[in-house]
Amino acid sequence: MADQPAKPRRHLPIIDDAWAHELDRQLDRSALHAHAAEINTLERVHDLAAWVFSAMELMMQKGLCTQAELREMNNRVKDSLKDRHWSKQVQLSLNGDPRDKYAQATNPVDCDARMHLCKGVCCYLEHALQVKDIQEGIVRWDHGRPYWIRKNAEGHCVHQERPSGRCGVFEARPLICRLYSCENDQRVWHDFAARIPNSEMIGKLMDGSFGDHLPEEPPPPRMIEDLPVIASSTPIDPEPR
Repeated sequence: MADQPAKPRRHLPIIDDAWAHELDRQLDRSALHAHAAEINTLERVHDLAAWVFSAMELMMQKGLCTQAELREMNNRVKDSLKDRHWSKQVQLSLNGDPRDKYAQATNPVDCDARMHLCKGVCCYLEHALQVKDIQEGIVRWDHGRPYWIRKNAEGHCVHQERPSGRCGVFEARPLICRLYSCENDQRVWHDFAARIPNSEMIGKLMDGSFGDHLPEEPPPPRMIEDLPVIASSTPIDPEPR
């Protein structure tokens, strides 16, 4: 048998940090595009469902209906369907605060001096990102829970450097991270001025066993501050213009 010509060797790309970062950025952009398309589709389905359900209910009640009656019933049914809106179906969360994160003043908390006491526990708390964060491709988000800050297996933000506890993307950190101050957060400090940490609660926040609320306090948000996390109802442009 004649020797078969050798097949040309395939040269696989070298996987370095730059290549991996670009791959991750492309995945982010792809997810934004896919979610935008899904949002638009579900918005239309939601609107169609409101019309169909309202028409069916009127037909069952009267058998016939006028256009004005149908429109009135449509508005009523839309209100009743709010709890089943697309944002709850796709579990998509975005921080809808319109402020530019780079224009916000930094809270003057002496983090470096307190890190050995608070353990950088704020990096264990949950928050959703702004569209700008996604478009920049610097701050990482959880692909299983769009668009929440990404956590590692230990439960803290993937950008929190160990053992220093410092932020690895400090210049590009999200808006919530810039606005949050632990000064009045009872989960972190018994006495902020005296530097007495709430070690028990810090431990619960870090190991994920944090309860629904503080003792004798109304249920606090799992967020690191009180800014609302909302689901954006507008299409998301994967590329800033």
